[in-house]
Amino acid sequence: MNDYNKNYFWTTKDPMTEEKKYFFKINGIMVEVSREVYNVCFNSYTKSLRDNRRDEYAQLSSMDAINKDGHALVDVIASQSDVEQEVYLNIMIQKLRDEIEKLDEEEKKIIFGLLLEDKSIRKMAIEWNIPEMTLHDRKKRIFDKLKKKLSK
Repeated sequence: MNDYNKNYFWTTKDPMTEEKKYFFKINGIMVEVSREVYNVCFNSYTKSLRDNRRDEYAQLSSMDAINKDGHALVDVIASQSDVEQEVYLNIMIQKLRDEIEKLDEEEKKIIFGLLLEDKSIRKMAIEWNIPEMTLHDRKKRIFDKLKKKLSK
């Protein structure tokens, strides 16, 4: 996680030289930085956004997140010794594995590329030479299929 937001990044062209200039907000002041520094910070910001969207889509929570009772999720999980919950979780994990095994090879490659190899849709689309939106739609269909199978 980083502390950036979209207002921390700014680019402009020098009207005299037509050269692109890069700026980053530091302590509320826009400071000119090298292209490399700008790209590192901006890429970190976009990866953070992408990770947050992925976690939100998968309905993941931080283990430190506070629930409505004021307890951290990690503390709640640690304090629960409910065998039924553990059995249910193990069954769901096994069902997910089984359903992933039933996917065709392309669907498996998409799942493993996005989730296990942590590739972006953009990077995979470039590697596969297909439009990003096509890959995004395929990913959505796969997740919808898995959700449907697991909710039965």
